[in-house]
Amino acid sequence: MQEAVLTIKKDSLNYQIPYRLEKRSQVDNDLLIDALVSGRLILDAGPEIISFEDDPTCNLSCPSCRKAILALTPEQSLERVESDVKLLDAVGAQAKEFWFSGAGDPFASSAYRKLFQNYDFDKFPNIRFRLDTNGILFNEHTWNTVLGKINQRIKLIAVSVDAASEETYESIRQGGNFRTLIENLRFISDLPERKQGMAFIIRMIVQQKNYREMRPFIELGRSLGVDGVVFSVIQNWGTYSDKVYQDQAVHLPTHPEYKEFCNLLKDPVFKEPMVDLGNLIELYNRVIAHDDMPHRGTFVSADVAGKHIVTDAPRKARVIAFYLPQFHPIPENDVWWGKGFTEWTNVGKAKPLFEGHYQPHVPADLGYYDLRVPETRQAQADLARSYGIEAFCYWHYWFAGHQLLERPFDEVIKTGQPDFPFCLGWANQTWSGIWHGAPDRVLIEQTYPGLEDYKAHFDKLLPAFRDPRYLRVHGRPLFVIYAPTNLSDACLFTSYWQELAQKAGLDGMYFVAHNVRNPEAYGCQACVDNAPFVSMNAPMVPVSPLSGGSVPKVSLYEDLVQYLKQYQLTGNEYPLVVPNWDNTPRSGSNGFVLQGSTPELFREMLDDAVQKVAQKPDPAERIVFIKAWNEWAEGNHLEPDLLHGHRYLEAVKESIFLTTGVTGKGLS
Repeated sequence: MQEAVLTIKKDSLNYQIPYRLEKRSQVDNDLLIDALVSGRLILDAGPEIISFEDDPTCNLSCPSCRKAILALTPEQSLERVESDVKLLDAVGAQAKEFWFSGAGDPFASSAYRKLFQNYDFDKFPNIRFRLDTNGILFNEHTWNTVLGKINQRIKLIAVSVDAASEETYESIRQGGNFRTLIENLRFISDLPERKQGMAFIIRMIVQQKNYREMRPFIELGRSLGVDGVVFSVIQNWGTYSDKVYQDQAVHLPTHPEYKEFCNLLKDPVFKEPMVDLGNLIELYNRVIAHDDMPHRGTFVSADVAGKHIVTDAPRKARVIAFYLPQFHPIPENDVWWGKGFTEWTNVGKAKPLFEGHYQPHVPADLGYYDLRVPETRQAQADLARSYGIEAFCYWHYWFAGHQLLERPFDEVIKTGQPDFPFCLGWANQTWSGIWHGAPDRVLIEQTYPGLEDYKAHFDKLLPAFRDPRYLRVHGRPLFVIYAPTNLSDACLFTSYWQELAQKAGLDGMYFVAHNVRNPEAYGCQACVDNAPFVSMNAPMVPVSPLSGGSVPKVSLYEDLVQYLKQYQLTGNEYPLVVPNWDNTPRSGSNGFVLQGSTPELFREMLDDAVQKVAQKPDPAERIVFIKAWNEWAEGNHLEPDLLHGHRYLEAVKESIFLTTGVTGKGLS
């Protein structure tokens, strides 16, 4: 039980616990009645489990629990220590488990810290410990000092988290820091004692503020390798008024979002063995029992679920986000990198290489998705649309008639779904192992056999060019060529495609050259940069390696922001903005990192780009490219992660829409 510092109500027990408490007048157990009358309870043997929860001290002030940070005075703390020592001295050797949680946090409690460090627990040969904590103070120092005498005897560490994004976390866990928490969770996850049987679980108290993050919360658990993800519904322990509680209790049928909450519970992810629905299980069973419709994963974000679509609002720019399709296995990658390889393989195993290095990036709303799943592609489109992205530019791979990673886009064309604009970018470069730490290894070479191959290439893409969803400029399909300098006969290629397009009934092609600033030399109508940080000539930032290893090259993201603000576009050049860059998941210490990206700095970069294209007289050419929608192994993604949530997407929305009514909740 967890004692709460609440106003004592007559005829009730003053405790905050995740279980039902009976009023004294309603107790019907004879043993308990005798104990209440006599004031004592005699057992044949001492207890095997003792839960120490007599200290409300906590480093947080979460609204569901308390209205301010609470801490015992030194005198009160000393009294608790003396009381707990007397209890421990009286306990027999039959004791098996000691639970420490308190009404606050055991590591915020000086009384519990003193017990951990000073009491002789060796008198209990079979004792194991369970620790319930908010995780903020659970770091390496705590493990080695506060818990140094008992850390080999810990049975379970349970961390109350309550959120899967920084924004939600800091609205619920007041006084906490999400980045610190994630670092500490990773520390717990990596403890060698886990291999010896120590369990690790994370918890979420489900409420209106966080229920849409239940699936991402499970993804967080997966990424940490926890033994359990535990949910329970919010209770009113006396800190909420009735109205405020009703607003948060999304599990109640009277709540306006109850139906949406029930629909979310239909997600098959809640059937996974690691998921414990706690006191949600009865509602879950009712929902599943009455669900006659087939259901695949619930991927939608809060904005999408609320249908806050913003595409009709006036815009200052057309935003196109590059889209990587390497999130599904293909036979070639199975051969080159091992069975089942996808982009997630590198993303998932990423580690921080220096102090302050943000890795790994863990996906939030969409999880570790598979692009063969149509619901995933639909969810991506819904999410992009809700934040004002006009189109995806799918990277397309053509090697003299041989395609790679084509399945997701082919299914977009074949099925007509999602109904979301797109264009294509030909990534015409030889594939080597440079992405994955083997730069000298050639996987498939890019060649240019000539007109016959160019025609076959065009014919393959013609159904896409004719698709009404294809993004056009002046009526012509926009097509990006990644490396026009690799095409020795680039002008022949582009002029031939212009001819083929007109013969096919199109108005022609609108070619955008990547990586060059003189598109006319290659028969292209416009250009866009690829990696502006390469040319910004900013100083490298010294960093301190972790574990004595080598470190990648590091520059400041803010330097790139300032560089691009000074960068002058040519007349037919489109700006490129990047939310971040860190390709160490692919290249390790041979990679390059832009350190210090924030949604606010990204917004500053994007605002500058939007302002520059707004000066173009033709609205059709007011285009800004974002690199990228989902380049997770480059740390370069708009898709939400657990650290930033939707904040980079919010920056896009706030930057490109003319109306001041566009907010984090959609159009107001």
